[in-house]
Amino acid sequence: MVTGHDKGREMTEKEVLVAREEEKKKELEQLRKTVGNSGPAVFGATTTATQAPGPVGYQGKYGAPMYTPSTIPGLGPLPTPTPQSSNENELNRLRRENASLKTNVKELKTKVMLRIEALAEDLRSLNSKTTEHQALIQQLTGERDELMAEVHALRAGDGHREIDLDMDFL
Repeated sequence: MVTGHDKGREMTEKEVLVAREEEKKKELEQLRKTVGNSGPAVFGATTTATQAPGPVGYQGKYGAPMYTPSTIPGLGPLPTPTPQSSNENELNRLRRENASLKTNVKELKTKVMLRIEALAEDLRSLNSKTTEHQALIQQLTGERDELMAEVHALRAGDGHREIDLDMDFL
């Protein structure tokens, strides 16, 4: 049997089927040569080991004796091929599974994209709030510096008078 590894690459399903068919044709030719060498059965002769079961001297189409794989000398029983329907069932199952996975991927992409957009909006909002807070901090720092300068000026002018300012906002 030819597999994808025999050619050094993976074969398509069609190539595998064609290769199997070619092998079966070669086997059939070999069988025909073997049968041709053993000679045809004589009509009316008794059943021999090389003749298929049935009426004595039974011959198939075109007068050739009927043989089954188990009655051909030296051949023995042929392996039974895998049913095509099981391969088709497996292929159909894999196709359904693939379609299901593709659907799941699309759903996840949609959910992820929505979440990414929401996070981007949150980030923009936080960035604008951060900018506002930085501006407010600069404004308050400037006001504090002005008040501290006034306090120092007042202390320098009247050394005996103390001014108690509530600086809790720092």
